[in-house]
Amino acid sequence: MQITDNGLIAPPSGRHGGYVLVLLMLGYVLSFFDRQILVMMIEPIGRDLHLTDTHFGLLYGFAFALFYTVVGLFFGRLVDSMHRPRLLAGAIILWSLATAACGLATNFTELFIARMMVGVGEAALAPVAYSLIADLFQPQRRARAFSIYAMGIYLGTGVAFILGGKLVGWLDALPPMSLPWNGEPLAGWHLAFLIAGVPGMFLALALMFVREARPARTAATSVRGATFGAFVEHARRHWIALTCHHFGFAMHTGYGYAHRHLDPGLLPAPPRLVDRAGGTGPRRHPADRGGRWGPLRAAP
Repeated sequence: MQITDNGLIAPPSGRHGGYVLVLLMLGYVLSFFDRQILVMMIEPIGRDLHLTDTHFGLLYGFAFALFYTVVGLFFGRLVDSMHRPRLLAGAIILWSLATAACGLATNFTELFIARMMVGVGEAALAPVAYSLIADLFQPQRRARAFSIYAMGIYLGTGVAFILGGKLVGWLDALPPMSLPWNGEPLAGWHLAFLIAGVPGMFLALALMFVREARPARTAATSVRGATFGAFVEHARRHWIALTCHHFGFAMHTGYGYAHRHLDPGLLPAPPRLVDRAGGTGPRRHPADRGGRWGPLRAAP
């Protein structure tokens, strides 16, 4: 055992740490898959629900990002006091059900609420993951662990493009189906959302049986509750470092999302805009776009 700078006894990073890290990375992959799959189905959704580019901007941006950001602060507080693997399991169940609910939406309002709940559920992932990795791995191994976890961003986006597009193409070729309780017809995009909500249930089940791994504190360590006042004081003392970090991270994230709008292949709205702007070729099916851009998005 090692005593870290913050007075915590750091546990050895053995098989348990590796197992939890794999689950966390899979959670990251799944979170990006569930948030990005909407991108692959803009055209059929817009056609069936009569949605405009403004609607999709709200679904892809406001509905998800606002609640993802705000609720993340709340989950960060819960991480300090709750069983973290089970907290994450509950969050995964929430966003998986919300993803499936997107497939049952019959209008913009229902789809907006479902996307909002996807953002609420996914907001728990980062606070839980960073906290668990810090407790499960010794300081000299944490950088590698965080890097493995971060691979989920690229893998999840790539999987969303590759499998999402193929899934829509395969489901569109199936015979017509309808909901048993109201007879509403089910298009390929309905079924794609419903299927996308299934894997999260298995991941949540695995997390339910992960033991908590909070390290014991040394006797010399003074324990102080994580209050809002303590956070404000910490931010005041380290405002330069925090400002540079947040500004750089915001620029990095902004670039990542902006170039998807500027590149005609990386959506959310560009395929429709390219067609309107004078593209002479046929519209690409989601399966074609996914197969073309998925590998690029999966490569860091």
